[in-house]
Amino acid sequence: WFSIKPLFIFNICSLKTGNGIDSSVSNINFNKKSSFTAGVEFEFLFPFKGDKWSFPVQVSTLTYTSSGIKTNGSEANINYNSVNISGGFRRYFFLSENWKFHLELTYTEDIKANPGSFSSGAGFSYKKFSAQIQMFLRKKVINDPY
Repeated sequence: WFSIKPLFIFNICSLKTGNGIDSSVSNINFNKKSSFTAGVEFEFLFPFKGDKWSFPVQVSTLTYTSSGIKTNGSEANINYNSVNISGGFRRYFFLSENWKFHLELTYTEDIKANPGSFSSGAGFSYKKFSAQIQMFLRKKVINDPY
């Protein structure tokens, strides 16, 4: 009814800024970058409906380093590091004794984003190994001018 799994995560991130106050820094499109990170998942299986529903809680890090061009032509750089904590619901579909498919909906809190973000995902598991694709909605980063 309970499991702990290590996570090895491949991220593809991008960032677009714009505040409308200072035109020299607004509307910066930072380059899309990929990165690897790690985390841990705690999964609680609900003891009904044949163990097909669970509540996964994930803790992972996010690192995004990129560059872009400001409206005035100068270069802008970003080095974003954060911790993500997410929880939600997962539904398993058993394909055979060793194979299963799952769909999930989660809510993620990023310690630097406000508010958090919903995501949906799908994945396959074979015995003790699994792979998943997850798509996040837009995140708004808290601006810290100092």
